[in-house]
Amino acid sequence: MAMKLSAILESLTATLPPERTSHNGTLNDDPLVSGVENDSRKVSEKGIFVAIKGYQSDGHHFIDSAIQNGASCLVIDDLDYDTVYKKYQDALPILSFKNTRKALALLSRLYYDNPGQKLKLIGVTGTNGKTTITYMIREILRKAGRKVGLLGTICNYIDDTKIKSPVTTPDSLELNRLFHEMVNNGIQYAVMEVSSHALYLDRVYGLDFDCVIFTNLSEDHLDFHKDMDEYLRVKELIFDVLSQSTKHPTLAVVNQDLDFSDRLISKAQSLKLNYKTYGLTEQADYYGTDIHFSLSNSAFIVKNGTESQSIEIPMPGRFNIYNTLASFVAVRFLGIPLADIVAGFKDISVPGRFEMIQSGNGAFIVIDYAHTDDAIQNVLSTLRDLKPRRIISVFGSGGDRDKGKRPLMGEVSGKMSDLTIVTSDNPRTEDPNLILDDIIVGINRVQGKYIKIESRYEAIKEAIHLSEGGDIVLIAGKGHEDYQILKDKTIHFDDKEAVEDVLKNRFQTINRMDHDS
Repeated sequence: MAMKLSAILESLTATLPPERTSHNGTLNDDPLVSGVENDSRKVSEKGIFVAIKGYQSDGHHFIDSAIQNGASCLVIDDLDYDTVYKKYQDALPILSFKNTRKALALLSRLYYDNPGQKLKLIGVTGTNGKTTITYMIREILRKAGRKVGLLGTICNYIDDTKIKSPVTTPDSLELNRLFHEMVNNGIQYAVMEVSSHALYLDRVYGLDFDCVIFTNLSEDHLDFHKDMDEYLRVKELIFDVLSQSTKHPTLAVVNQDLDFSDRLISKAQSLKLNYKTYGLTEQADYYGTDIHFSLSNSAFIVKNGTESQSIEIPMPGRFNIYNTLASFVAVRFLGIPLADIVAGFKDISVPGRFEMIQSGNGAFIVIDYAHTDDAIQNVLSTLRDLKPRRIISVFGSGGDRDKGKRPLMGEVSGKMSDLTIVTSDNPRTEDPNLILDDIIVGINRVQGKYIKIESRYEAIKEAIHLSEGGDIVLIAGKGHEDYQILKDKTIHFDDKEAVEDVLKNRFQTINRMDHDS
């Protein structure tokens, strides 16, 4: 990892030429670089500080702090070059770029000795399915005796070691640090979720992917992206990243059944990428047929040309057939034997994804992370196919996020649920009741039945108390999350714990009543 400053700058500028440079000061000493940081507080003696213009703070305001901590070099936005050069020209080398996020990505890769090159790297993007697919691939690879790292929404894994995950996709500095740690621990494969934020903000810039998967797209994150077309254009960037990989061969995996699959395929072709499609029709390279599922599992046959393979997963739903197909294509490309693939699929378990709990009175409770209209429709379609007596849905929507999806979620639930209990999710700084009212607009469009209960615990309690034998209660939106963000504080809240607490208290009450009678 130890590199001379001159060597790391030479490698950086060969790949990403700077707009302007000042090589005065400590470059003459040519120190060993002690680290790369974009947080001035973490800069160590002889470290490189990369100033990023963020959405809430600007790293250029903290250059003094970085220098006081011993920075040996500054990497800055070219718009700030004149000001920074005037103040620090005699202190240390300064390099300016149009995009310091890309510079950070390349410096991180250089400092950590290009760890992504030493791993088989699989990236998964799309609105829904990312987490399930990454868990599927991880389980199959482990069944095949491979050591695997995982990066995603629920948590990160280095083999069996679990690490908390604050965001779906870390920034490029943290990514390369994690990959470096994986390599040092003998990890052979890394599978990761790639968010639209990560693509837009160049967090995965310069990574050498072996395989990428594009799952689907539905309305989400329009608080960040101006419209759905921009959201799609950003998601498509994963193909650009793959096209720049130094690995060969590589593979792009595309959902054939998307309305815009032709656009994705055209993009892959224009970049001269090797690609395969999956879906539920023979038009796809790999397609699922003879599909059967119950509340606890799904079974189907995947076909590719004249080849066919029976697959069973302990998760119901047509959307999970798609997730399985995407995973199947990827692991076949990686050369995993069919026996290990079949065994891996049978043992899949994803926290907060279609987790089922029996209520004790003949009703079933399903906890799922579904937090977009498309995801809720997928789950409710699966539940409807099981012909329950009634479906009672409980969900809300996050505050300070895409408001446009709220009535869409309400409309889907109003159509497909017998009763919707609209409740709080992570309201953040918004008034929870106003968020619920946005959802109710959609429910009213389709004359759906609803109850409005702001307290998420009380909403879950009401749904369970209303349920009877043959009913299914869907609790959607938070899945694996064990917190709620309320204004200026974060509290502990876990849907599964809430369900278990309600059921325990409910049956304790019933038992007491039976005893008293």
